[in-house]
Amino acid sequence: MGRTKRHFIKAKDFIKIYQRLPQILQLALKDELTKKPEFEKIEFEKNEIYLINKQPVLVKSYEEKIFPTLHFSEALKLLPKVIVDQGAIPYICRGADVMRPGIVRIDGDFQPSSLVVVVDEKHLKPIAVGLSKYSSMEINILRSGKVVENVHYVGDKLWKFLSNLKF
Repeated sequence: MGRTKRHFIKAKDFIKIYQRLPQILQLALKDELTKKPEFEKIEFEKNEIYLINKQPVLVKSYEEKIFPTLHFSEALKLLPKVIVDQGAIPYICRGADVMRPGIVRIDGDFQPSSLVVVVDEKHLKPIAVGLSKYSSMEINILRSGKVVENVHYVGDKLWKFLSNLKF
């Protein structure tokens, strides 16, 4: 899996990342930050994973995108949801972007380039985190094409790494 580095970081270093977050993610982190937080950073492949009190909450990719991990349930609860049909799941869990025909419905309003969580229609379980290419209103009108860029999904290297991480 490549070499990783894990080390504690100062609160001021985490705050620099925090200040770049959309307001919805800042809200998701609010409770974590009130519990005498301990901050860590793991360098994994070309990503930086940020942990608060040993919980992996955020990833900063080599492209400077910042998004919640699929292990950060507080953020996933707050993000708008793109619900996909069962047929789309295997493709999304292999890294495919979300295509409009696979979407059953959208819960929540969002603008282009917003973070969204992709969930399955049967159990409403998060299967991916993505960046919207269109607003929720535009997606509802569209009939075809890629509408959400998949940035982190169940089964990707990051998900596997975090699932095996020892706390």
